Amino acid sequence: MISGAGNKTIKLNSSFNPKTNVSAKDNADGNLTSKIKVTGTVNTKKKGTYTLKYTVTDSSENAATVTRKITIDGTKPVISGANSKTVGYYSTFSPKSGVSAKDNLDGNMTSKIKVTGTVNTKKKGTYTLKYTITDSSENTATVTRKITVDSTKPVISGAKSKTIAYNSTFNPKSGVSAKDNLDGSLTSKIKMTGTVNTKKKGTYTLTYTVTDKSKNKAEVKRKITVK
Repeated sequence: MISGAGNKTIKLNSSFNPKTNVSAKDNADGNLTSKIKVTGTVNTKKKGTYTLKYTVTDSSENAATVTRKITIDGTKPVISGANSKTVGYYSTFSPKSGVSAKDNLDGNMTSKIKVTGTVNTKKKGTYTLKYTITDSSENTATVTRKITVDSTKPVISGAKSKTIAYNSTFNPKSGVSAKDNLDGSLTSKIKMTGTVNTKKKGTYTLTYTVTDKSKNKAEVKRKITVK
């Protein structure tokens, strides 16, 4: 029985002895580790997968053979959390916050991430950041991320023009709401100018405005006809 000759991945330019931790044992002859023969080679300076063949024969001419794959690491690290996103105007933004990196052999590499590009949250627009990391096997991972400084106006809903009955009751904010891509509901922040006199027939204009935290302003004009 040959033991310890499982497939494995090792680092580029690392030291590798094909017999390290490999052993052989026989029911009659006992320890046959020194009799193991290995065919095939591994070039740790060149990425790829190499095949080694381990053979051992006992005194009864019973032979055991194991084929083993040795892979010189060609797997890139994985960068997580660097998704494109929209941030608030004048907000605080740290490009490394929530971003991490992990490698199949080196483990946690978050501290090794390099970031190129900058984001100016005092100026609306879209900025590009590039995240790069290289593991000890010289495998490099790169992620490009778009950071948009919010320039999207809130949306005012329910402020459609309408005709109402003479002398009826009318609440100009009833059914009117506002929602923002970052701030969520802004209904309570809606400001309205203009009035409607339901005791006097005619057409009135109401103006609804709302501003989000990024100073994006939405405005809707509404005609109310008393008939």
